[in-house]
Formats: sequence, structure tokens, C-alpha cells
Amino acid sequence: MRFNDRLIDLPNLYDVIDYSPLTISPDSYVVDAVILMSQQRSENLSRSNFNSSLSSNRYNQQQSSYILVVEAGHLVGIFTDGDVVRITASGMDLSQVKMAEVMTQPVITLMRSPSHSQDIFTALSLLHQYQIRHLPILDEQEQLLGIVTETTLLQAFDLVKMVGVVAALQQHVQDQTNDLDRVNQHIETVRCQTYNYLKQWIEAQSAEVMQVNSQLQLTLEELQVAEEELRQQNEQLACTREIAELERQRYQDLFEFAPDGYLVTDVYGVIQEANNAAGNLLGMHQKYLVGKPLVLFIAKPDRHRLITQLQSLQDVQDWEIYLQPRNCKPFPASIKIAAAYNSQRQRVGWRWLLCDITTRKQAEAALRQASDELEQRVVERTAELVVANKRLQQEIIERQRAEVALRQSEQLYRQLIESQTDLVLRINLQQQITFANTAACQILGWQLDELCGQPLSQFCHPDELQQAKQHLNAIASPPYHLNISEQRIFTVNGFRWYQWNVTAIKDETQKVVEIQGVGRDITERKQMEIALRESEEKFRRFADNTHAVLWIANSQTGDNLYANPAYEKIWGRSLQSLRERPSSWIDAIHPEDRDRLMAKLAQHQHGESTSIEYRILRPDGSIRWIWDRGFVMQEEQEKVYSYGGIAEDITERKQAEESLRQSEERLSLALEAGQVGVWDWNLVTNTAVWSDNLRPMYGLPSAPQPPTYEEYLDLVHPEDRESVRQVVADTIQQGSRPPLSYRVIWPDGSIHWLCGTGKVYHNEIGQPIRLIGTTRDISDRKQAEKALKESEERYRSVVTAMQEGIILLEEDGTIVACNTSAEKILGLKANEIIGRTIYDSSWQTIHEDGSAFPNETHPATITLNTGNPCSHVVMGVYKPNGQLTWIEINSQPLFRDNDPTPYAVVASFSDVSERLAAQRERKLAQQKIKEQAALLDIATDAILVRDLQFQILFWNKGAERLYGWQAEEVLGKDAKEILHNKISPEVEIAVKTVTESGSWYGELHKVKKSGREIIVESRWTLMRDATGQPKSILSVDTDITQKKQLEEQFFRAQRLESLGTLAGGIAHDLNNILTPILASAQLLQVRFAQDQERSQHLLTIVENNAKRGAALVKQVLSFARGFKGERTIVQIKHLISEIALIAKQTFPKSIEFAIAIPEDLWAIFGDFTQLHQVLMNLVVNARDAMPDGGTIKISTENMFIDEAYTRMNLDAKVGHYVVMTVSDTGIGMPAEILDRIFEPFFTTKEVGTGTGLGLSTMLGIIKSHDGFVNVSSQVGKGSQFKLFLPAVQATQAMNIEEMESPRGDGELILVVDDEAQIREITTIVLENYNYKTLTASNGIEAIALYAQHKHRISAVLMDMMMPEMDGTTAIRTLQKMNLQVQIIACSGLNCSEAFIEDNSVNVKLMLTKPFTAQELLHGLHHVLKSRNS
Repeated sequence: MRFNDRLIDLPNLYDVIDYSPLTISPDSYVVDAVILMSQQRSENLSRSNFNSSLSSNRYNQQQSSYILVVEAGHLVGIFTDGDVVRITASGMDLSQVKMAEVMTQPVITLMRSPSHSQDIFTALSLLHQYQIRHLPILDEQEQLLGIVTETTLLQAFDLVKMVGVVAALQQHVQDQTNDLDRVNQHIETVRCQTYNYLKQWIEAQSAEVMQVNSQLQLTLEELQVAEEELRQQNEQLACTREIAELERQRYQDLFEFAPDGYLVTDVYGVIQEANNAAGNLLGMHQKYLVGKPLVLFIAKPDRHRLITQLQSLQDVQDWEIYLQPRNCKPFPASIKIAAAYNSQRQRVGWRWLLCDITTRKQAEAALRQASDELEQRVVERTAELVVANKRLQQEIIERQRAEVALRQSEQLYRQLIESQTDLVLRINLQQQITFANTAACQILGWQLDELCGQPLSQFCHPDELQQAKQHLNAIASPPYHLNISEQRIFTVNGFRWYQWNVTAIKDETQKVVEIQGVGRDITERKQMEIALRESEEKFRRFADNTHAVLWIANSQTGDNLYANPAYEKIWGRSLQSLRERPSSWIDAIHPEDRDRLMAKLAQHQHGESTSIEYRILRPDGSIRWIWDRGFVMQEEQEKVYSYGGIAEDITERKQAEESLRQSEERLSLALEAGQVGVWDWNLVTNTAVWSDNLRPMYGLPSAPQPPTYEEYLDLVHPEDRESVRQVVADTIQQGSRPPLSYRVIWPDGSIHWLCGTGKVYHNEIGQPIRLIGTTRDISDRKQAEKALKESEERYRSVVTAMQEGIILLEEDGTIVACNTSAEKILGLKANEIIGRTIYDSSWQTIHEDGSAFPNETHPATITLNTGNPCSHVVMGVYKPNGQLTWIEINSQPLFRDNDPTPYAVVASFSDVSERLAAQRERKLAQQKIKEQAALLDIATDAILVRDLQFQILFWNKGAERLYGWQAEEVLGKDAKEILHNKISPEVEIAVKTVTESGSWYGELHKVKKSGREIIVESRWTLMRDATGQPKSILSVDTDITQKKQLEEQFFRAQRLESLGTLAGGIAHDLNNILTPILASAQLLQVRFAQDQERSQHLLTIVENNAKRGAALVKQVLSFARGFKGERTIVQIKHLISEIALIAKQTFPKSIEFAIAIPEDLWAIFGDFTQLHQVLMNLVVNARDAMPDGGTIKISTENMFIDEAYTRMNLDAKVGHYVVMTVSDTGIGMPAEILDRIFEPFFTTKEVGTGTGLGLSTMLGIIKSHDGFVNVSSQVGKGSQFKLFLPAVQATQAMNIEEMESPRGDGELILVVDDEAQIREITTIVLENYNYKTLTASNGIEAIALYAQHKHRISAVLMDMMMPEMDGTTAIRTLQKMNLQVQIIACSGLNCSEAFIEDNSVNVKLMLTKPFTAQELLHGLHHVLKSRNS
């Protein structure tokens, strides 16, 4: 075919003009222009009608360096980034200067002409002549058409493309001699013309560019220094702001969650700020309080008082007042107010503290009422006693008068005796009753005839019988009359009190013959007197012992009439002084309280009760608080005759109130500092109160109400829930409980340990009403206990399981503990060891030379005496059976705090009998080993021996020469650390193989002492001891680094040979792929609006062909550049599919392919690139064997090779293999050629078409993979190659295209790429999947944006190949700003060639361009997920 001449046409001006330049009017301000230029820099634009390789760079240049000043479509000036720097340096205010004042004019422009190809050189000439970077283009009407820059003009000359096209033309037209001269002449003309012009232009510009670059570099460094200083200042400012914000938030929280109401008002009392408690007190949400006068919430009677006090207030004051919330009853409150001042000490407002004192007022009122009731009862009882006393006195007087009258008229009224209610008795001198009136018979319960003759003594009280007899004897003598005020006698109603009037009866001789007595029942009076006496005694005792002063004062003068002894204790003055001067108690009243006291006395005179608190001054100078409640005493006519009261010392109560307030504050601080929560559960109402710090212990957010008991149990761990429920029940029943530890589960699923204790309170009848307790978070303690317990168990297990003997000796040398190993080594049981001392003569010990081992040199003795440890002391000990055991002893002292003398010693010892015997044997063997080592040192290969823990035991001279390490440097060291940077899978496979089979052979990558990596051919042999157990590994290493380098050169030469063969086909297919892309893109511009369904189909064509082109380019790069990958698990079916795709696109159409791959095909472990080369060699050879066409068949199968097969094929080993067969229907090979096909440089192809290295290289690669090859061929029928490769297990990977694309969570992603289209499509993809984006066109912009948004950016998508600052430099700079920055690098080259490997460049993921949306989204999701985890 013929190439289209348009492939090498020169670019025209039409293709490079920016038809959408950034413009602004001349009346706009400079700051607007700068903002537009800055905004345009971070946007992503799309120009589908421009060539994709030019448009992105052109837009970056326009967007970041200029703006055109246009008026009515005409260009009047231009403003560039140089003008921005100039104006900024001059100190002008950008917000005040207009564009017309600073724009550059006149502007150098170019008028568009029909000859566009000529105009592009004209544009270059103008830019060079006027030394400008921007050239506006005008149309024929001098209207602004667009703009071009020197960068876009140079990029239009795509020399790489032109040279590639020329090379392709030369390759394609080798056999077309007729067109060769014309094409070469045309190409040479274009090349010379372009080369001469560019050379002249570059030489003219080089000096200027170097100078400008130098200035720009200096300016950039200054800007970077300024930027670093600004960043540091911003960080300090941010830190200061954060601290200030934390302090402000802390005080705001204290303000918001304080239990009392806090308000801030202006000087007029209008509320400006209120906390939640203030809102609750005033019955309105806190935000609605703002702006309202506080006086609206003051009860009307107190409003005037509040306003008056505010006007006169100078300092902090507090008083009590009534508050009245909206639609609520007024309640008493305590108000504390302080003025707020500004910096000029001018009052700007008030700060208020509001406390609800309703409960306190109610308590005071209840106490006052109880006191008043008690005082009233005392007054009433006193009045009753006074009246009863008067009545009793009157009755006594009347009764005495009646008795006198009775005696005078006894004879006259004798007949009336029977009718008397009083008891009348008459007895003889023998004290026998001779007469009794009717009342006496009834009272005594006898008939008169029965009563007569009865002795009087039987009716007398036993305690008063003797006294009665004395009274009767006294009657017999003058004055023969006796009044007995009270005497008890026995009646039918029991003993009763009688008052007797006894008189002697005389006969005519005046001799006393009988005694007559008249008794009146005074039992009720007596009981009343006793009660009165008891009441008086109680009052006296109460008055004498009460701590309150009981006083009575004159109602007229106010002078004190009575005061109890408490007066002396409280007032500090004697009662005698009060009696001498009754008004002296008033002198002790504090001067500030005396007026209120006098007002109280005035109230008494009006008959009013009073209650007042005042202070008194004691003689010792101390001040006491007095609570005085007074009341009036009235007669029955309600006349006030005196007043009294109770004065109580409430100093302690006042102090207690203040102390309680301070204690509550201290308790609150202590609970908060000690992380102790307090709770109060009302068992009656089933409601609870929690302290503020209790909810976080259960992982609960703040809430006004605590959880219910059932909700609380749900928070407890299920395993602890029943025990908590039982303990609570037991506590309610028993009254208190010890601390209980239990677990709770937070809403986030974490488990925490709490410790709680409580106490039950009961009511008057013993019923539990409240359960109060505390709760502490003991998670840290539990974790420490668990760790301590595990540590103790671990050390106990270690000591028990140790093969070393352990004994513990006290300071006197007595053994107090030992482990099992000590019993075994010493041949004694524990009870035979414990209790013995190290000084016991039964211990038989010797030195290594056979001399006795003195007790004073025993390591434990030395340690006890000196406090210093001893180690590695060898001692021989004779067991009870006479066997000598050699032990090695170490001793360690144990100290108490600050005590330099050890209180005990721990001695450990191990049985070294075998070791000492081995040492003796080793000495004998070392001589023999040295002789053998001398022979090994002669070998050129590296010979080393290592034990099963990779500790190096032997290192010959060959190893010293190969690896650079001397034997004394490596013996006893870990071979993995000496010879490997990291342990590769090959080493692990080698260890496993040599352990199982006894030997291994293969290639390994190792590191020399200098750090250079080498490839060795290593042969391992497992060494066994006398019992047949593995003890070490013998390795023999041969350096094959140069050999592998030569093989690599052979591989590259063979690849280049194949690449030359494929170049023509690739160029053809690449044009075929790009053609539908271009056509579809052009059709989309016209048909999108008319036929949306057809446009969707065209988009699918564009996407599929773009993927084909990308895959083809990736294959060519991987193949041609010799990309060498690491050994990984390889799926053969993917390798065959890729080779078949390349071959089908590049081989002649006369060649057909037949692919047969089973679904359950095993995987192999190998180098994908080398296997790719093997298969490509075979299919290329198959193609060359079928010049007239034919069929290439590629098939695979799983195969197990047994021992029988290995006997027939010496290269085979027993195991699972994947067999890959490549056959053709070509000309075949005779036997003599078939025997030589694997010889290097043997070829049957013509000179210049083959190197003869293809099949030899293929065989070497297969053998390096532990495989082998079988070949068969028949002349005229074709050839067949069977490749046998060891199989491994692998998991099937899911195609990323089939996976659902993950969505973001609003993360901010910084996209950095110099291609505008890539930035645009990447931004569209990310934003469609819920990400936010920032874009930058180069590394400098990326650094500036990251410094501004560092704390918000979650990841950075960085292009590795960019102008000004490449991706690697930008990544290093970003990592200096933030070590944890998440970088996703992307490049159009192979991943391993995208940037130079550097440990300082930490890239989380590498994407190869072009990448799909799914690859981008899945990769970004993986990076963000790994960062969060």
C-alpha cells in the first residue's frame, strides 16, 4: 500500500491557534485579571477540535501567563505574568488600578492570511524579532481571532513523529524503487528546511533563554524561602488559634453546663448571653432570652428594688429576690451580680449568677414553723400550769376553811356524816376501826359490821404504815389534832391519796379514848401536782441543758426577766450581770444589726411574733450568729403581760453552709479529676440522677436524663449482667455492698471495665428508698492486671519449663525454692534441696582441675557478700549416686528499695557435661577440620556451612574472595542478613526443598559486602549428625553474573530481531486503530445532537480502539526495551492470549491460529517477560516455516510426571507440570537439522534475517524455570515444540473491568498532569464517583496547592513526566511537607521505568497510561483504604 502524504505535511497556523483566549475589559481592575488568571489555572478545559498532543500544553501556557484586554471585539492591550510581577514589586494596590493604566500597548499582532503554512514561520519570526512570548491573531476585519505562543508553535513541529514516519516510509518502500527517489527527496527537503530554521532560532534564543532562566530560578528560590517562612508563620498562627479555640471551648462548656444560671447583660439589663441553666430557671430557651430585659423575669414587687440597686451598685453584691418566669409562678432566687468593664475601665454590662433557693426557703420555713409551734406549746403549757396552781391554792384555802368549820360544827352536823362523800373513820386506841360512815364502807369495800374491829393497818400503804402509827401516837398528846396532807390507803379501786384531818376524842375526863379522822380523796390533785412537778422539772432541765437561750422579757420596758444558763455560753456574759442590768444583753448586739433588733422589739409591743438573725460581739472579740424567734404571752383577756423567745447560736450552721458550698465545689472537682461518677437511684419512683462524667464511662453521649435501670442492664456485658442484677438486689436487701467490677459494652462495640459501689438509705419504717453510689473506670487497671497475670504465668511457665536449674537462696544461704530442672541436674528431690544451705558439707563440689570447690568461693556466697552478680562459673557436683555432673552457674542479687544489701540471690545453672565433653572432642576434631579447610580454601567456588538457624559455621577463602567478607567477620552471624537484602521466594523454596529431599540446585541473587548484587549458581546439600538428624547445610556458590549478562544481551539481540520483523505490521495496524478513533471523533461533533444512540455507538468504537492502541504500544515497549520482571505466579492462558493477539495483528492473513486451553489449567511460577519471549520466538519461527500460509496451533494441558517418565527423560522430575505445545503445518526439519537447532548461532535462515540465538535462548529460559523441551518434526508436515514447566497453585483473579467501581466519601484529590485532557477526564471520573478535585498543570502548582490545602487533600495523582518540575522532584517535595502523603504515580512508560528507584520516593501505587476509569477508581480506593487501616 502507499502512505498518505498527509502524514508528513507541515503543521499550519490554523491547528495551533487558541480560539478561546482569556480576555478582560480595559475598565476592569488588575485584581480581577489576576483572579481570572489564577482561576483559569486550576480549571480543566476541553478542546475536541484540537490535536490532543498540542492542546494541553498550549492551554497551560495561556491559562497561566497572560490575559488580553479587549473592547468591542478589538484588541487594545495585553497583560502578562511579567506585568503582574512588575506591578507587585512597585507596591501598587491591585484593587485600585485599572487594566487600561498598566496593560502593554501597542500589541504586536499577526493578520491571518490564506497561506497558513507560511504564517506559522511568520509567527515564529515575529516572536523572535520582538522578543515576545504571545502573538494575538486578527482576522480580516481586525477582530480578535485567537492567540499563539512560542511553546505551541514549537510543539507543532513533532519531530519525533516526523522521524518515525520517515523511518516507517523507508522500511515500507525498500522494495518500491520507483517511488523511493521522490519520497526521499521530499523528506530531505522538509528535514533540512525544518532543521535549518530551528537551528537558527534556537541559537538566537539560547543566550536569552539562559539569562531568563537564571533570573527565574533566582526569583523562584526567593519565593520558596518566602513561602516557607509564610508556611511556618501560618502553622504557628494555626497552632495558637487552636489553643485559643480549645480554651474558649473549655470555658464555653463550663458556662453552658454549669448547674446555676449565668447571664450577661448590657448596662441597661438587656440579656446578651445566657446558659442552659438560666433558660431553665427563666422558663425560656436560652437563645430566646437574648435581647430581652432581665427585669421582665423579676417579680413585680422586686422590680423597683432591682433597678434601684443596679443604679447604686459599685462592687460584687448578692441578694435574694423573687423571679417570675413566663407563665409560671414566682420563686425565690439568690442573685449575685458583678460589673463588666472594657479595656478603658468603662462599665459595659453586668454578669449575673442566678440560683434557685426555693428548697432552702421551704426548709427554713418548715424549721421556723416547727420552732414557732414548739414555742407556742411552751407558752400554752406555762399558762395552763399557772392557772392550775392558782386554782390549787384557792382550793387548799377553801378546804382548810371547811375543815375548821367542820370541826366547830361536828356535833351539830353529825347526822350529816352519812351523807358526806369524804371518808370518816373512828378507831380505838388499839387502832381498830370502831365506826365508818357510808362513804368509807363503800370506798373500802366492807360492810359496817364487817369493818368494825378491823385493824387500820391493813388499809395503809406498806411504805407509810410506820408513819401512820407515829401519827396516831402523836394524836394522843396535845394538841390532839393533826392534819395529814397526804396519805395513801387501800380501797376497792386500789391505793388512793387522801388528805386527813385527825382529831382525838376525849371522854369526860379529857382522856383520849378514840381517834377520829376525816379523809378527802386528793388522788386527782396529787396526780396533777406530780404531773406539774414533772413538767416543771422537764422545763427546768430543758432550759438548763438546751444550747439555745430561753428568755422572758418585760412587755413594757423590754428588760429581761428570765434567761436560762445557755445565755452565759452564747453571750459569754454571766446571768448575774443580766439580772443586775436586764438590758445589758442589747449592748452585745453588733452595731450593724442593732436597728433591726429594735424594730423586732417594737413588733413585740404590737403583739407580733418575730424571727430575726443577727450577730453579737462576745467579750473575747469573737462574733457569733444568733437566730432569735420571739412571741408574746397573753392573759385570758388577751392582754400582753410579757414576751419570750428562743435565741439559737447558728454560727456553726452559717459556717457549715459556707463549708458545704466549698465542699460541693471541691467534690465536683475531685470527682472530675478522679474520673469518678456519682449516681442516685430513687427506689420508690425508679428514677435516677447521674453526674455529668458518668455517661462517658458507658460510651453514651450527653443527655438530660440517665438511662433507666433496664437500659442500664443492657449496657452491661451479657456475661456480667446476671451478677450485676444479683448484687444490686443483695445491696437493696443488706444495705451496702463491696466494690463490684464488671464490664460494659459501648455503642461502638468496645469493652470497658467499671467498678461500682453503693449504699442503701431507708425511711422511718425501714423500707429502702434510695441507692446512692459511685462508679470508676478501671479499664486501665484491668488491662494492667491482665498483663501482670499473663506475665506472672509466663515467667512461672518459663521457669518451670527451663532446662536450666533455678534455686532461690535467702540472705543466710538457705535454699527456699527450686524448679524441676534443678532436681534433675542435682539428682535430688525438691524436699531434699529446699532447707539446705550452700555451706552444707554434704555438697561435694570440685573445680575443673579436680581440686575442691570451697563454699566461700561459691557464686551465691560471693553475690550475698558483695551484692555483685557472678556468671559462667563451672563447677563439678557429685550426685547421690556418685555420678559427676559439670554445671555452669550464674548468680544474681535481689535488692529491696534503697537497700544496698541483697535480701536473696537467684542462682541458675545448666548441665554442661556434654558440652565440656564435646569441647574436648572438638579440640581433637579442629585439627582435622583445619587440614580439610586448607583443601577447601584452594577451591575457587564459595563454600560455606550454616546450621538450620542460618548461623554461619564455615567460610572458605573462595567465599571471602567472592563475597568480600573475611571469615572472622561472618562466623556465627545470620547468613540471611549477610548475603541477602531481603529473603526472596527462591530462598524459601530452596530451604524447603533441601529439607525435604536433602539437596537443591538453582540460581540465587546475593549481595556482596560492597552492596553489589551478583547471581550465583548454588548447590545445597543437607548435612546430618550421627543419629541421622539434620544439623547443617553445605552450600557451594559459583558466580555466574557475567554469564547471565551475556545471556541478557543474547535475549535483547533476539528481541530486536523479532521487533524488526514486526515493525511494518505494527505501523499498519496502529494506523488502522487510530483511523476509526479520528473518524468517530469528527462524526461525534456533527451528529451528537441529532442521533444520540448512534453517537453512543461511536463512543464505544473510540474506547475499544483506544484500548487496542494502548495495549499494542505497551506490548511493543515491553518487548523492545527488554523489560525484566520478577518471578511471579503466571497464568499461561493470559500469556497465550496476548501472543495470539499480537501475531494475528502482525502476521500475514494467510496464517491461521488454533488455540486450545482447558478451563482448569494450572499456573506456573516464572518471569512473564522471558516466557513472553519464548512463546514469541516459537510463533515467529512457525510463521517463517510457512511462507505460503498455514495453521499455528497452541494448546496446553495439565500433566503429572511420575518416576517412569523421568527414567525416559533425564531432564524431567517427578511432579505436576503445565505442558504448552506450539505446532505448525510448515515445511518441517530433517533429522540432521533437528539435532542442531539448540546450538547458539546455528540458523537456517538467510544472512541478515536471523542470529541463530532464538531457540538456544528459549532453551536456556525454560531450563532456568526448572523445565524441559521436547521437539518433533516431519519434513513437509510441520514441527511441534512441547514446553514442560513446573505447576504451582494460584487463585483466579477477577478482571478489574468486571468489578463494581467503588465510590468515594467526598475525599479531596489533587490531580497533577501537564495534559489538559487527562486532567479534565480524570476530574470528571472522580467527581462522578463522589470525590472532590484540585488540579495542577505542573509540579510547582501542585506544591503550592498542597501547601494551601494540605490538611484536606487525601491523595495526590502525580504524572511523572512534566515540564518545569518533574513528578519525582514534586513527590520528594510533598513528602518533605508531609511524610504520610498518599502518592499515586502515573506514566506512559513501563512502571519500572517511570522514575528512578529511590528509597526516598514512597509511591503507594503506579498507574500506566492510558488507564481506565475502573483502574483509577479501584487503585484510589485501595490507597485510601490502606491509609485508613
